[in-house]
Amino acid sequence: MKIVNFKKISISNLILIILNNKNKDILRKWAESELRKRIKNVNCEFDDLLHFGDKVIQKRGLDINNYFAKY
Repeated sequence: MKIVNFKKISISNLILIILNNKNKDILRKWAESELRKRIKNVNCEFDDLLHFGDKVIQKRGLDINNYFAKY
């Protein structure tokens, strides 16, 4: 298994890792742990953030290019 530095992964990518049940459980748990660390001092609940992320994924799909604003 490749070691991943979760501190360098964006919040949206962490959410993608967590919500994709094709990822290994350990990977998803590490991503969840990192995301919880990042939002602990922010006025946002973990479950609300995942719910919002899930809605975005349903709208945009898993194609990362759809996550960038198009001007």
